[in-house]
Amino acid sequence: MPAPREISRREPVGLAELADNVVSRFARNGMDVTLQREAEPELQGDALALERLLSNLLENARRYGQPPVTVQVAQQDQQAVLSVIDHGA
Repeated sequence: MPAPREISRREPVGLAELADNVVSRFARNGMDVTLQREAEPELQGDALALERLLSNLLENARRYGQPPVTVQVAQQDQQAVLSVIDHGA
């Protein structure tokens, strides 16, 4: 029998605010990370899944990249853009 699928909760999410919360948590834990808020996009999505996604990207930047790390929230052509930039190879 297949495993039950996780139900996605779609709700309005302020991407810049969500990113600010995640970046602040990583910064409090000693990571050299900053947030650039170039836009304040709101989208319909699963806030918990987006938080996990950004946390995973930041954890990868911590493990495999080089500081400083920048998280960028922007909007381009009516689409939200979330970037994690590190200085690793």
